[in-house]
Amino acid sequence: ALEEPELARVVIALIDAASAADRNRLISDMHEAVQLADAIGDRAIRNVCQNDPKAVEHLSGLENPTERALWLYFAYPDKFEDGLEARYFDDRVMRASAKCFDLKHIGEVNRGEAARKALAAEISAFFLKREGCGKSVEVEFLDRWLEDSIQVTIYVEDLANNRPEFDDNGTFRRRRSHPAKELALVYFYKTGFAETVASGGKDYHEKLATLFAKHMLGVTLKPDAVKAETYKLGNLKNGLSVFEQATLGIESLRMKSLTFMPLDGGGGFLTIDAPGKDIHATADDWVEK
Repeated sequence: ALEEPELARVVIALIDAASAADRNRLISDMHEAVQLADAIGDRAIRNVCQNDPKAVEHLSGLENPTERALWLYFAYPDKFEDGLEARYFDDRVMRASAKCFDLKHIGEVNRGEAARKALAAEISAFFLKREGCGKSVEVEFLDRWLEDSIQVTIYVEDLANNRPEFDDNGTFRRRRSHPAKELALVYFYKTGFAETVASGGKDYHEKLATLFAKHMLGVTLKPDAVKAETYKLGNLKNGLSVFEQATLGIESLRMKSLTFMPLDGGGGFLTIDAPGKDIHATADDWVEK
């Protein structure tokens, strides 16, 4: 087997020797695949593949997010596209512009064509009034298996532009295109909560949550905004003992993750996550196995 630097030189030489069409296709494929080759992308991959035992087994045998992203891109292109949608939401929901709502309703989501078209029509009307765009709207559903939720991703046709570009033959041109605005909502079956990511401000988030409830859940309501919790974390600078929770005003504490690393700082580290059970029992199981 070749060492990584030598392997990289061989790959680069092969790319340079390829035809322009093959080289452009390979580079575009690499740009596509690398979008899931990080921690957020890795979780997105697992989120969309968790219902496929064969895919999960194969993914578990790969060493890092880059390998998993490349394998999924070529082996399961449809799931890779789902992973991109999941990653879009996961990346943006951590930003301050994301919102959370209590829809006060727990039920199945209507994925029927009539409900989809009705949602698209109202989203289109909203954007046409606000921004003068949105003539075409596409609505897609995505099951997020890790957290028992469903993601609704909406693509809205933006205003046309003349984007400068070079074609595969190196000819410069301007090509008229209609970019797609993207917004998304994730609905959690167990709580009735919905998280939204969208550009445009508070009204856009509320409209998305309201229309989702109307067409996908069959209820008319004004969603209640769920305020993000705030914490004073200054004491963490001096360290924190989890065994003094009473003095910190904490009623109960459950550890969800443990990270093990060598005392000498070398050799990497091992992180064990246990979202649904006691972390110490999970760690014992891992060590025993």
